[in-house]
Amino acid sequence: MKKRTLSLFLALALSMGLAAPALADADITSTSLLIDGTYYPLDAAASGTGWSYDGNYTVTFSGYSDPKGGINVNNPDREVTLSLASGTTSDANFSLMYAYGSRRAQALNVTGSGTLNTAGLNNNTLIVSGGTVNADYVAATDSFTMNGGTIYAPILTVNADDTTLNGGSIVLDRSAAIAEAEKYDLMKYWEDDDYCVLEFYSSSLEAASAVAAQFRGADGQPLTAREDANPYTEDRYYAYNADGTPAQYATFGSGAAQPSTPTQPADTAYATSYSIVVDGEAVAFDAYALKDAAGNDTNYLKLRDVAHVLNGSQAQFSVGWDGSIALTTGAAYEDTGSEMATPFSGNRAYQTSRSAVTVDGKSVDLDAILLTDDAGNGYTYFKLRDLGAALGFNVTWDAAASSIVIDTTQPYQA
Repeated sequence: MKKRTLSLFLALALSMGLAAPALADADITSTSLLIDGTYYPLDAAASGTGWSYDGNYTVTFSGYSDPKGGINVNNPDREVTLSLASGTTSDANFSLMYAYGSRRAQALNVTGSGTLNTAGLNNNTLIVSGGTVNADYVAATDSFTMNGGTIYAPILTVNADDTTLNGGSIVLDRSAAIAEAEKYDLMKYWEDDDYCVLEFYSSSLEAASAVAAQFRGADGQPLTAREDANPYTEDRYYAYNADGTPAQYATFGSGAAQPSTPTQPADTAYATSYSIVVDGEAVAFDAYALKDAAGNDTNYLKLRDVAHVLNGSQAQFSVGWDGSIALTTGAAYEDTGSEMATPFSGNRAYQTSRSAVTVDGKSVDLDAILLTDDAGNGYTYFKLRDLGAALGFNVTWDAAASSIVIDTTQPYQA
């Protein structure tokens, strides 16, 4: 791997106003736990309001709150565990710090089932085994391992050559950062890569792509990696959607919703057995239906399946991404290879999806549901009649033939 001009840790420290090893005071040369302005030896137990230390490299948060300060474990000689106590939420910044000349290879392992709100979670070696972490950024410049728990963050930066995703969930969303940049007229300074939620340091595009492919974009498709075009940076790659747009949203694992938009409990979506006829031709859509209290069906289809089938008709439309799912009527659709197939069949649990959608640049409210496969990958299905109304094709029911009929030559009729 080529030498980087500036380490990510130092760059983040300087940009966030945090203490980097070179800038810390002389006490960082000791082996100690720094919390609430007091240094505690690492070979003795200690405790305070909302925190405890077992004297054996495990710090437990149980409602600790110091959002303006920082908790440092200075010069540990082995892995440090940060345990988040069940049923508690802590607000704090937690870092491992090393004096000059130290070998900065020890790991931080986040465990437990509580919650941590933090400005940044970063370490050369970072392991997440449990808990819920809400962070402004997460970075692991040498090694990153995700075994369990959940991470919510706008951006994740990892060394793709040593990243292992075994379990848990990661939800990355840049929408808040983009909205803030728009508010302060900063978008003119942004390049495509600035929108991306995943950044990699890697010795090769292949290694970065292998990690990117384990994440899903807002369209439910695997992400791809692209090398940074900036000539002043080396070995840096970013994640892009299947359609070539910057990945502003990505999930790994179960892809749970952001805490601010909780989803409803899972219910059942029923595999549709009805024939679906498009302009007189039967089409084998992968369709699902929700049943009302009387047992009546409301049918849902995947957006890209509909775009694929309607391509070339009077109602054709393209599918893109510009911070939301962007549909353009009359434009040709480009296949991604994912159309008309899913890795599951039969009835599935579903949750309500709240994907933002625009049609010809105007926001539309489309009813949608999210189904997941056995590996936790999500697939969004849109209400067929909503698509007809928004995109200009008619949807009717042929009772005699027990068929759903799509007519692209006719406008939608309620």
